[in-house]
Amino acid sequence: MNKVPSIFLMTLSFIILTSCSNKLKDRIQELENENKELKQKLENKFSFGSIWGKINNTIIEQELNYSNSDLTIEEYESKLLYQLKDSISAEKYLQIERLILSINEHIDLLNSTFEKIVFLNGGRDKEGNILNSRNTSLPDKILVHDGYGAKIHNSMINNINLCHTLLKDYGYSNDEVELTMKIYSDHIEKGKSWEEFVFSRMPIGALEPIFLKLKNDAKLTKIDVLNEVNKKINP
Repeated sequence: MNKVPSIFLMTLSFIILTSCSNKLKDRIQELENENKELKQKLENKFSFGSIWGKINNTIIEQELNYSNSDLTIEEYESKLLYQLKDSISAEKYLQIERLILSINEHIDLLNSTFEKIVFLNGGRDKEGNILNSRNTSLPDKILVHDGYGAKIHNSMINNINLCHTLLKDYGYSNDEVELTMKIYSDHIEKGKSWEEFVFSRMPIGALEPIFLKLKNDAKLTKIDVLNEVNKKINP
């Protein structure tokens, strides 16, 4: 029996497998590099470090603040509003309700804007994962060029000002109360608009934690204000 063809085929198979293995290793390395680049991009865009770290800090802070209660953040908000309703005039309570409504509209704006981007990008799979999550052109178009990012920025400024105006009526200065919702000045130093600095060339997959943070900040800002007012009214 001639064994030469068998040896030749075994050698050829080994060469093919080795080549495939090397290509697989190269692809894994490419993916690892892409993940590192994405992480670095997020860290470079925000002076407070990794966006995931900020979200985790927000969640940890929330858990610490409400660790003595079984209430959700929404239930805690309702509890604070109920306490205030029996302690202040109808006019002052209406001012607080208007602030809460304005911040809720800001949260709705964040939700609708992000879901609009996801929908136009192709939606989600059956597990809820965003399809084409590496697309950067659509976020650029909608958030930077079509003005949705500027609308979010202006909404943040408006709500921060409303918070400080309301708190001023209870004797607080702007520097006295640190609101969770903040607008960092990094974009000014870079000579860019806020929306360009935050959203430009960001993959859709990376937008999800950013929008989550912005929504968490808004929710916690309502609690910031309600807590401070309650301290004055119900010491």
